[in-house]
Amino acid sequence: MTSRVQWLADEILPHEPELRRWLWRRLPAGMEVDDVVQEAYAELAGLADVTAIRSPRAYLFTTARSVIL
Repeated sequence: MTSRVQWLADEILPHEPELRRWLWRRLPAGMEVDDVVQEAYAELAGLADVTAIRSPRAYLFTTARSVIL
């Protein structure tokens, strides 16, 4: 089984530049892109199991959206 760190590096980190661009266009005033990205990573790192995640990119964006809300 792939370690969580490896999964994050392989499946999530490549989408960070796109996520940051997306956040810059949608982030409410007073919120920082870096804070949202950090919180999204923390939530993903804390997942008990990632094997059911079929689209890591979509899951990352959904997680970031929930952080904003």
